[in-house]
Amino acid sequence: MNKQFKMIYVEITNRCNLDCPFCFPQSLSAKEMTPEEFATVVERVRPFTNHLYLHIKGEPLSHREFPKFLEIAHGAGLKINLTTNGTLLARHHDTLFESPALHRLNISLQSLIAQSPAQKEATLKGLSHFLKEHRKNPRFILSLRLWNDLTKPEVQKLNEEVIGFLNKELELGLHSEMLPKTLGEKLYLSKEPEFKWPALFHEKNPLATSCLGGKTHLGILADGTVTLCCLDALGHTALGNIFSSDLTAILKESRYLLAMQGFRDRKPHHELCQKCEYRNRFLV
Repeated sequence: MNKQFKMIYVEITNRCNLDCPFCFPQSLSAKEMTPEEFATVVERVRPFTNHLYLHIKGEPLSHREFPKFLEIAHGAGLKINLTTNGTLLARHHDTLFESPALHRLNISLQSLIAQSPAQKEATLKGLSHFLKEHRKNPRFILSLRLWNDLTKPEVQKLNEEVIGFLNKELELGLHSEMLPKTLGEKLYLSKEPEFKWPALFHEKNPLATSCLGGKTHLGILADGTVTLCCLDALGHTALGNIFSSDLTAILKESRYLLAMQGFRDRKPHHELCQKCEYRNRFLV
């Protein structure tokens, strides 16, 4: 059944075990959503979406009670998408392959650029086991992601290293010009456009554009703050709090209605949206 939002992003933890140079620094206090809080989120968003995406900031697999979140989502009939840096795949190997709730797993291989040689070796070893299991048991979509800004020597070097690793592990004959590429059943490798996280200290973006924030998706931070999009990690576009209000009421508030009118007029309402360059992708 079609629902209002394609997906709702839920940040079950705002802390990560890496410090990648391309990721926006986290300045909020450390917060992990409890399973009980997540159950409240699920109950209040279920009428609006069929998919939850466990990602805004933070590494979802680092949550101490991660398996419980998959169980709660499955009990409510919701599908889970998540993005991980891949360092903790071994810890949750069985959980990920056994969960009926998991629909899509994205692995940000660009995070290898922030890892020490020893950590990178361990991550790739865990990824090797994971890929081989997925070949035997492709229960969910597995998407491997690299950056595509080849003007940066460090990015080009990492991409070639990853492609060499995949060629060896999966007996492929890939090269960078062949991406994106289907590697197997429900297994994909792509080069994603690098983007700049929007911030209030950026200059105003003069382009008149719309955006999909608030239309196809919303974000919910670890403290329950409902945001207009998945790139607002600090809650500058806060629409309300899911722990104190249901989503029906939040979507009737002027903060949401004005934002939607602004996008219809191609005049972003929120200051963060005015300074966001990601919306340039929606010029058409």
